[in-house]
Amino acid sequence: MLLAVCAITIASFIYATSLDSANPATYYDPFARAWELGVGTAIAVMGPSSASRISARSRHIISIAAWTVIVGVSFLPGLGEFVPGFGVVPSVVATGLIIICAAPMTSFRFTSVTKAISGLVWVGDRSYSAYLWHWPVLILAPLVIGMELTFFPKIIALLIVFVLSALSFRFIEQPIRSTTSTLVRRPIFLATIAASLTAVLIVGTVTATGIATKGLDPVSAANLLPPTSASSPNAAKPTYPLVRPFCKGAGAAVFECPPSTEVLFGAQSLPSYPPATPTCVPLESANYFDCVLGDLNARNSIVVVGDSHAKAQWVAWDDVGKRLGVAVHGFFLNACPFVVGRGNRCSERNEAVRNRLIAGEFDFAVLVQAVDHTRRIPDAQERTDFEATYQDLALHGIRFVVLKDNPGIGEKERNCVIYNRLDASSCTMPRVKGFGFDDHAFDVARELNLDTIDFSEIYCDRSRCPLVIGGVSVYRDYRHITAVFGKTLGPFLYDQFVTLGLTTQNN
Repeated sequence: MLLAVCAITIASFIYATSLDSANPATYYDPFARAWELGVGTAIAVMGPSSASRISARSRHIISIAAWTVIVGVSFLPGLGEFVPGFGVVPSVVATGLIIICAAPMTSFRFTSVTKAISGLVWVGDRSYSAYLWHWPVLILAPLVIGMELTFFPKIIALLIVFVLSALSFRFIEQPIRSTTSTLVRRPIFLATIAASLTAVLIVGTVTATGIATKGLDPVSAANLLPPTSASSPNAAKPTYPLVRPFCKGAGAAVFECPPSTEVLFGAQSLPSYPPATPTCVPLESANYFDCVLGDLNARNSIVVVGDSHAKAQWVAWDDVGKRLGVAVHGFFLNACPFVVGRGNRCSERNEAVRNRLIAGEFDFAVLVQAVDHTRRIPDAQERTDFEATYQDLALHGIRFVVLKDNPGIGEKERNCVIYNRLDASSCTMPRVKGFGFDDHAFDVARELNLDTIDFSEIYCDRSRCPLVIGGVSVYRDYRHITAVFGKTLGPFLYDQFVTLGLTTQNN
């Protein structure tokens, strides 16, 4: 039994780490989360004897250390970007150690004090019921009523969750545990109950998701962008003279347009990643190595190289390629900026792109990389690496442009759009928060007077960054823009490429 549980747990964990954590759907993938339950199941199968060989003093030290880890991980920046994979490991392992060390009824102080607090024991007994009830009450209900819960309604909702948890614990869980009926104790009966509850949860989730996305318009060039033909000299803003005025998405931030704060186009309006085609084959974790977009029959090519932020704008690259009449080769590797000489998992991709650039295969390169919110690499080292990379490209006569990263948002801002789809006028954040991290890749390029593209004035005005622009939801999660908003950036990218003289030999 234990071997089977361990096998399933390991398989689930490997699967979870292979997924793209930037995709919100990953968080709700049952098999991606099964390994967390598997750890608890393995502990239960092993029983109290698993801690019998550990001294009371050691259990005391381990418990304190585990509690410290649980509290400490709450303050680690960027850990949520690796959920449900490695980012959950510290909490799951620490919780498992606390359970193991508290399993025997010992007299050592820390776990005994914890077990002696009746309030914690009461909550602990009903914690899983509360976990199940919080989903329909706190998550699905606001979607159904179309309103985000403020402080006091949320307190009331929490009280409802605990009342429902207590009732289900008293009248469902306890009778099943204490019954002597052979029917109730049969695995087929328990499996039927579990399957029924799971079906109800799935139906509720699908229904709420349908309500949340109801009315989102399908995307087409006709209802989103201006014609892709020659430019018009009558654009309202001289900053982008080659773009015909339009009022969806990024266009509404540039041209004089009527207010549009209802979410007409959301993350579901276009695929978040390039769809699989003969010229664009997704690899593990939705990475792409030479995904060809744009004009597939063109003689000339450009390359876009970067991380998941470059991938999130795939529709824009496709649009730009068709406007320029070039094939766009995308090299998208999650959490991998284009830095030459840095020895890590990104080096193989980066060296391959560098060699093809030196060989003259591409007319120019577009470098797109996310701001390092985790601060894994010291700022000074980041700047040095980017400067060395740019000097290397310039030494070989390679033309390139660096795109400034988009702002990041928090949980509060993301929830605002989810719960206020019909009127998201209140869904904004301070500009200083959205651009609260140093964009070293862009800053170094600008300091060296290299070609750069900065769409900060599209994402934000002087003080605020709206999360819905021109009826288009800007962000699909905390860091990435929606593909449909990326599509509305296409005309402006084309304008900037032409303005900078980044046209191919045939243009």
